[in-house]
Amino acid sequence: MLPVAEDFELQTYQAFQLVGAGLVQGWEIQIAELARVWSGSHPDREVALAERWSDCLVPIEAPVQALGRVVRKSLERGRAAAEQSGKLADYTSELEAKFAALPSNVRKGWDECAAHLTPCFEVLKDPAAGEAGFRQFGAVLEQELARVARNFSTDLAAVPEAPDLGKALFHAIDRYQEDAVRAIEMAVVGGKEAYAAQI
Repeated sequence: MLPVAEDFELQTYQAFQLVGAGLVQGWEIQIAELARVWSGSHPDREVALAERWSDCLVPIEAPVQALGRVVRKSLERGRAAAEQSGKLADYTSELEAKFAALPSNVRKGWDECAAHLTPCFEVLKDPAAGEAGFRQFGAVLEQELARVARNFSTDLAAVPEAPDLGKALFHAIDRYQEDAVRAIEMAVVGGKEAYAAQI
C-alpha cells in the first residue's frame, strides 16, 4: 500500500530542508574563512564584500528550494501513473530523477556563487588558489550528493520486495536525509581545513 500522500510529501520536503540547511552551513564556513583573511587588511572594502556574500547565497539555496516546490506535484503525478500502470516504480520515478539531478545543480550553484565572489578572492595573496579552493568544495559536494542519490535509487529499487511498501518508502527517504546531511557535514569539516590551509 502506498503511503498517505501528505505524509510522504512532508517527509520528503523535510529532507530537502535539512539538506538545504547543510549547504548553507557549508557556505557560511567557507565565507568565514575568506573573512578571516581579509577582515583586518581591507576595512574599506568590508561593506562591499559583505554584500557580495549575501547575494551569492541565492544560487546555493536555489536547487534545494526548487525541489521543495515541486515535491507535491511530482508525487501526485507519480501516484496517478502508478495506479494506472500497477508499477510502484512509477510513483517515485519523477522524484528520483530530480534527486539524481540535484548534485549537478548544487555544483552549478556553487560555481555561480564563486563567480560572484571574484572581488572577495582578489584580496587574497593568491586569488586563483582562493577561487579554486572554493570551487573545489562545490565539486566535493556534487560527488558526495551523487553517491547519496545512487544509494537512494538502490533503496527505491528494493521497495517492491518489502512486506510494507509504505514503511519501505519512508525508510528510503529517511536514509537519504541522514546520508545527505552526514555527507555534507563531512565535506564541511574537510573543506574548512583544506580551505584554511589554501588561503
